[in-house]
Amino acid sequence: MAAGRWISKKWHSARDRHRAYLDFVSRHPISLVPLAALYVGLVAFLLVCCVVVVSSLVDFLWRGLEPDAKLNIVLPFTVIFLWGPLTLIVAAHYLYVTFVSFLSASQLRSFARPVFQVLQLVATTMIFFAAVHYYIALLTDGVAYDGLLRPMPEGGWSPWVNWFDKLIFVPSAATIVDCIYFSAVTMATVGYGDIKPLTMTAKIATIAEILFSFGLIVVVLGWVIGHAKGAGPVAPTIVPPTDSQTSAE
Repeated sequence: MAAGRWISKKWHSARDRHRAYLDFVSRHPISLVPLAALYVGLVAFLLVCCVVVVSSLVDFLWRGLEPDAKLNIVLPFTVIFLWGPLTLIVAAHYLYVTFVSFLSASQLRSFARPVFQVLQLVATTMIFFAAVHYYIALLTDGVAYDGLLRPMPEGGWSPWVNWFDKLIFVPSAATIVDCIYFSAVTMATVGYGDIKPLTMTAKIATIAEILFSFGLIVVVLGWVIGHAKGAGPVAPTIVPPTDSQTSAE
């Protein structure tokens, strides 16, 4: 609570809140995400403890329920409390850096900060859309993509499996690599053709990723050209001769 009040005080006292946020991100490029995950994990743990207490109360009051019914009541709340805040924090940070930071010329003052932001945006975009492709393939039993290793057990899904059982399914490493690989080649607009979308939802997600990638390419090229202008091998600096040098010749 004390740390939250201190951060809130610093945030409201800052004249340029956008720059203050980015300064904080640039100073803590490695520790920011683990600290946020640790904080959210602690909050989620406390919320899960509350869920356990509530579930015990439900178990005490609803003795007639079957064990599977009790599990279906407790687990969804646990997953929502665990992943909901973390997902919102990561999504808000990603959208903020994407749509605000790269549109602000004030963030192009130094070299390290834009490079960090470029790498952060490229990696985050790739992983974000890899997760989108994974969940599309998961909820469609793998038929949305051709060539992608289907995220399902070896024997397939049983007929009575619901969507929640699919969401908590742990995929194989090969499936994760396939999703990241497809996201990477889509961002690079390479298009090898070994994995391709088939359904309308998968095609819309692929089109959205390509549009995001084009935006990143335009921003990065604009930043490089803007910093290389007037110096370097791309545009060498030409110093005009002085009057003394001209008269001496």
